Amino acid sequence: MQAVITRQDLQGALEQTKNRIIQRLLTKQDIQVISDTLRNRLCEVVQDLHNQDLQTARQSMILSDQAVRRINAAEARLVSMEQELRVVHQLLLQIAANQQQQPQVQATAEQPASFQSMFMPTTG
Repeated sequence: MQAVITRQDLQGALEQTKNRIIQRLLTKQDIQVISDTLRNRLCEVVQDLHNQDLQTARQSMILSDQAVRRINAAEARLVSMEQELRVVHQLLLQIAANQQQQPQVQATAEQPASFQSMFMPTTG
């Protein structure tokens, strides 16, 4: 009669065999060296990522500072333009006021003839 081996029995036997092979091949010292190596490598990777993050943060700050300086310069130019427009506006108001204050020149013979007289034949 044959003994029936279940899947669980087979998996358990394989796991035990694997553990015995590992125990024979790797000593505790080997496992400690592997663990230390992995820990050190992990620390290096984390440090590299941290350094990259710091560099990105520095670059972001530089770009942000540049943007703020450009915005401030644009605002200053707008304020300057506004002041210049106010001056031009005041000058235009003064010119308009001066033109209203000047005496009107009476029509003289030196003034051009009216539109109708230039194109309508005169009879007479």
